Amino acid sequence: MQKKNKILILIVSETLFLIFILVILPSLFIKERPGISQTSFQNTLSLDTKNSYTQEIITDKSNLQTVSVLLKNPALQNTSHVNIELLDNNKNIIRSLTTSGVSIADPSWISFKFPFVPSKSGDKFFIKLTSDNPKTDTLFVYGNLKDKSIDYKTTYTSGSIKSSFKNTIMEQINLFHQRNLVHVSLFIIILIILNILLLISL
Repeated sequence: MQKKNKILILIVSETLFLIFILVILPSLFIKERPGISQTSFQNTLSLDTKNSYTQEIITDKSNLQTVSVLLKNPALQNTSHVNIELLDNNKNIIRSLTTSGVSIADPSWISFKFPFVPSKSGDKFFIKLTSDNPKTDTLFVYGNLKDKSIDYKTTYTSGSIKSSFKNTIMEQINLFHQRNLVHVSLFIIILIILNILLLISL
């Protein structure tokens, strides 16, 4: 009976420890989380007065906080302005940012952080890029030559403790599904062996 109690205490302790490390701590301290992104394009598209770009975003989490775009300013020579606008589903401007070529490296992610937009997963937004750059092929955005899609990243804020816990749990579930089955199996086997050794020593 005493042995069974020790086994039960061990299992409960390990479970609580994992919950604390994987769910409670991140929920309390991580307020901004990565969201949907598109970073696979290798082409550079000219960003100038004749070429602007509008990219659709379908959110995968609540409360959009940041949008980043990948720009390129070769040799840091272009000093033109770049306007980044966040549009709602009806393409009305809800947030905007203006930066200049001196802030753009060769290349660099330009992060557009704003007071978070109250939203939920599945909402549609648009990013619009324009510039007063008069010269073609001197300032660029990374994207797709065929459909003019552009590279972007997003982040989201939890907004509340309840939302933070929900987001953390969903992230852990998604990470579990993405893990390699062999690695997960090895981890479980090692964990079982360690528990057996620990029980033998008790």
